[in-house]
Amino acid sequence: MVKTQKRSNGKKLMKALAAVLCAAFILNFLSVSYAGIITRIKDIARIGGVRENQLVGYGVVVGLEGSGDKNIMTAQSIVNMLKSFDVTLDPKTLKAQNSAAVMVTANILPFMSEGDKLDVVVSSIGDAKSIQGGVLLQTPLKGANGKVYAVAQGPVSLGQLGSSQQSAGGVKLHPLVARIPGGALIEREISSDFVADEKIEIVLNKKDFSTANAVSAAICDKFGEGFARAKNAGVVTVKVPSSFEDNVVGFLAAVESLSVQTDNASKIVINEKTGTIVLGDDVRISPVAISHNGIKLKVAEAPAGAPVQAQAGAAQNQPPAPGNAAAARARGGGEKNIIYLNAGSTVRDMVDALNEMGAYAKDIIAIIQAMKAAGAIQSEIEVI
Repeated sequence: MVKTQKRSNGKKLMKALAAVLCAAFILNFLSVSYAGIITRIKDIARIGGVRENQLVGYGVVVGLEGSGDKNIMTAQSIVNMLKSFDVTLDPKTLKAQNSAAVMVTANILPFMSEGDKLDVVVSSIGDAKSIQGGVLLQTPLKGANGKVYAVAQGPVSLGQLGSSQQSAGGVKLHPLVARIPGGALIEREISSDFVADEKIEIVLNKKDFSTANAVSAAICDKFGEGFARAKNAGVVTVKVPSSFEDNVVGFLAAVESLSVQTDNASKIVINEKTGTIVLGDDVRISPVAISHNGIKLKVAEAPAGAPVQAQAGAAQNQPPAPGNAAAARARGGGEKNIIYLNAGSTVRDMVDALNEMGAYAKDIIAIIQAMKAAGAIQSEIEVI
């Protein structure tokens, strides 16, 4: 009796596990809607002339426990540095295993002032084994114009405790790249000129003519006709009203808080490594017939007046039965694994039907790519 109950519990456990794995597999096919999203202008655009700037510098990390560079470059850097302290050495006689040559990078945000602090990233460029526990010596950080805008210095952090090179989860950490939170001080401000001839530019993060037109229309509805014009798919030119001449910041705050309806072109994103497909609800399928790995898919024009929907048949040439999308298998003599879809059905309908049939992710990805090549899907496909 006990053994029978244990077998029953084991079967229930296996069924539950199978259900979880099946659910996890189906969740790999994600559907999103690209159009009709209401959002603020500040979430989809930035102000022209207001942007980050990249800084870079060459420095030396010292205080390592024999895990530093063994090349002449680092030794020469230390010798050059010591000259400013009236210390003269021969680079060939200097052992630099306790130091490492590094590149220091940072992004300076707009409107940062002198004395503000920046996070910096420190990366080894020599043959060091690790820069953990080291201290970065004073390093000037320059912009693309060669001018110094910040100076970095301080102890490097690999984001871990102890000297182990492996995290608690068993993931091997990278000991040659580290951070210094707040490790750089701004020495020179970068001016951001965002008003020219009493006009500003709103630059869209994702270029789209419909969205640019919607942004222009929203601003005109708020401040009056003619105050905004879509220059192209990515830039909207806005005139500053006379009532805001002395308060441009207040005007920009009002503009950024306006809500618009965004619009984007349909796209299918495929990750072949994980079997994940991300697609929009509005990606339609044109008439086509595909046979792949034992799966047959037929997309045909629906009869006049029939609703556009995905349907499935259990046998070849069998007319689709009314109802929701389903992947029907033949029972009793018909040909198996056939899916019928009305022309105009969405890719999501097809993916749902293939999932219900039990098709593998690689098969679904191959079918989508073949349909794109045949012209049955007009949407852009991006493989990541």
